[in-house]
Amino acid sequence: MNVLVVEDERNLADAIVRIVSDAGFNCEAVYDGNAGLTSAESGLYDAVIMDVMLPGMDGIQIVRELRHQGNSIPVLMLTARTSTSDKVEGLDAGADDYMTKPFEAAELLARLRALTRRQGDVVIDTVTFADLTPDLETPGSFLSLPDGMRIAYSDIVYTDYHNHYVYFHCSSTAEVRRTYMSQNEIEDLLCSRPGFATCSRGIIV
Repeated sequence: MNVLVVEDERNLADAIVRIVSDAGFNCEAVYDGNAGLTSAESGLYDAVIMDVMLPGMDGIQIVRELRHQGNSIPVLMLTARTSTSDKVEGLDAGADDYMTKPFEAAELLARLRALTRRQGDVVIDTVTFADLTPDLETPGSFLSLPDGMRIAYSDIVYTDYHNHYVYFHCSSTAEVRRTYMSQNEIEDLLCSRPGFATCSRGIIV
C-alpha cells in the first residue's frame, strides 16, 4: 500500500512518513501543492494524507481538481484550524476524511486504515478486513440508534466520539452523520459484532 504525504512543514511531513512507514505502508512526502497534485495524479499511490494550507495550490483545490478528473484516490485532509470551515469545504470538495493538528499517531493510522479499506480487502495486522466481517450483510444488518436513525453495519467505516456525540463515517457518503450518545453505548452496540473494535480512545473501526 503506497501512501503520499503532502505537507509543507517538513518536520511534520517526515514524522508522518515515519509513523506510516513503521505501520507497514510505503510512504513518501512532497512539500507543496503543485507537486502534490502531480504525484496524486500519477497513479502510484493508494491514499493521500494532505494538509489544507500549502504553497501553490492548497489542499482543497487539489482535491477538487482530482475529483473533477474522476480520480477517486482516498484523501485524508489535515488542518491546524479548529473551526469547521476547512472540514466543510474539504468534504464538499471531495475529501474522504479530516483531522485537526495536533493529532496522535494512533488516530492517524486508524483513519488511514479506514480509508484504505474502502479500496478493497486490505491486510491489517496480517488479517484482511473481509476475514473480520463475515456476517455484516446478514438479516438484521442495520444499526438502529436512539434518535431513530438506521445505518447499515456494512456502511460504517469508523466512528469517533466528541462532546457527547458519536460521528459515523460511512463508505456510501461524504456526509458525516452524528447522534447524541455516549462512547460506552456505541461500543456496546458495535463491538459485540464481528468486524468492529475500539482501536484508540473514542474511535471504533
